[in-house]
Amino acid sequence: MSVLEQHTSTITSLKFNQVHKLNKNDLQQEVTLLSASADKSLLTTQLDLQKVQHCKNLEELTAEDIFIQTKTDFTKNKIFSMDIAEQAQYMVIGQADVLSLHKLPNNETVWEKSFDNSEAK
Repeated sequence: MSVLEQHTSTITSLKFNQVHKLNKNDLQQEVTLLSASADKSLLTTQLDLQKVQHCKNLEELTAEDIFIQTKTDFTKNKIFSMDIAEQAQYMVIGQADVLSLHKLPNNETVWEKSFDNSEAK
């Protein structure tokens, strides 16, 4: 089963997040794909850059070859949109009547605001 097939309903948002980490005096790049779905799931998958960069024919690779699922979170509502401030490592998520701010890479909710639709008249 491919990464995106692990969602049980329509994918509503996709975002890549790029992080540079120092590992033994070597600057390494990590790329994750965050995918949200109408099933209220938020999947975090790691992109295997070594396989992508060293493959002579990318068409031969499957999603399972290059994406490794690392985490699944569930939200209270459907996620309609999300965006990432890469340098600050925060992600904002727009859900039905809720706006939330999450600290990456663990998707920890640091702020959330609910809106009452009856007030928006």
